[in-house]
Amino acid sequence: FKRIQKLKKSVVVGDSTGALELTLWENQFDQITLGASYHIRLLKIRTFNDQSSLNATSDTSFIKIGDLGEVIEQIDNNLNSYKSDKGQIVFVESLDNQYKCQGCGGTNFSENENTISCNDCRSRFLKQDTIQDDSMKIKISTYANEEYNLKVSKSLLSPLLNNSTLLATTDTQSNNFEENLELIIGLNVEFAYDYHTGYINTLEIINQNQPKEENQLSA
Repeated sequence: FKRIQKLKKSVVVGDSTGALELTLWENQFDQITLGASYHIRLLKIRTFNDQSSLNATSDTSFIKIGDLGEVIEQIDNNLNSYKSDKGQIVFVESLDNQYKCQGCGGTNFSENENTISCNDCRSRFLKQDTIQDDSMKIKISTYANEEYNLKVSKSLLSPLLNNSTLLATTDTQSNNFEENLELIIGLNVEFAYDYHTGYINTLEIINQNQPKEENQLSA
């Protein structure tokens, strides 16, 4: 058979929080225009040597939106691995012990002592064995209508229950803890997470009447 080499091109996309390099394939070159703003969906995140970039896939879509105004255009080579957002808790449940790729959601991994590499999208992330036993699985829907499947420790969830006067005890090992988690479903929260591992490091209740915000990307 004849092997066809696909052309690709690197562009910079950014919003008010930062900028990343995005790799496009030949059939996507004419789908975006320099300086225009888009809602870009279904990208893959690639991490190599603590540097992150974005890769378009056959499922990636570019939806043109209104001008975002001033955006950051310079890529920061020392990107912080933590990102923050606001949204609503959709569900919380016990975390199984199987790792899932934060880039593509797959479970096809190669492991070494400290890191795990996804064989599907080539993303890499650090193992977090030390906090896995005290973690729950949480889904948060952001104000930009994006859903994040993340992991959070019970110690971060307890204040949400207590501050909402929903649970009297702070004992994260009690049977009542998991039984009462349904009481925080629907809460609006501000959260920060490590996008390499998917672990939340801060989680706080915010004004339940706060209006939704858009957080899009500009090419």
